[in-house]
Amino acid sequence: MRLKEKLVDFCLKARVPLASLDKHVIVKEELLEEYARRLDNPVISEAPCFLPEYTRARLLEPRENLRRTMVEMYGVEVVDSWEGDAFVNVSPKRARETLIDVMESPTNRVVFVARERVVNQALSEPGFPDYSPLTVLARLYFDLEGFLLDSSWFYPPPPSPMGALEMERRRDPVPGFYRFLKRVFSSKEKIGDKRAFQMDPEELLDHYLNL
Repeated sequence: MRLKEKLVDFCLKARVPLASLDKHVIVKEELLEEYARRLDNPVISEAPCFLPEYTRARLLEPRENLRRTMVEMYGVEVVDSWEGDAFVNVSPKRARETLIDVMESPTNRVVFVARERVVNQALSEPGFPDYSPLTVLARLYFDLEGFLLDSSWFYPPPPSPMGALEMERRRDPVPGFYRFLKRVFSSKEKIGDKRAFQMDPEELLDHYLNL
């Protein structure tokens, strides 16, 4: 059975109406097989996600009925937080918030599936309109690569282009730094002779550590 059919079957068994799916689930088997080879016992986000087909994976799923179904159908271990390696495929409405959570958690390697604009925001540069606190954390904490993904690899089909961030941790999270970033990016005050959106991630971190 192909993954699209398995997704439909899962939703029927879990009593999840297909019309209620608020995310676009990857059903490209070759892509999942590739990520399964590269991720070590990853935490996966929210059922239905089919990485357990290919690797020992753990599930971060807040909905109790789906936690039970995933354990019964796939034998997945359920966890309460991001850690180690992670494969993330969440609702577009929560993509930015979830990406922040993942980056601020003790993760190592991350594959984060999101709309193209979220991928571009993570890869942005100082001075560009989409440069933000999310960009600073992504570029400071991780080595990043971004890719476009074919819309036909998802179900339901997405209305806008999708992409993936492949992330390798290079620096541990700095306590309080994200709160500082939110404050200075929303302020019109300058840091030295620059506004926050004009400063590169290392400049912003140096300023924060020397407060």
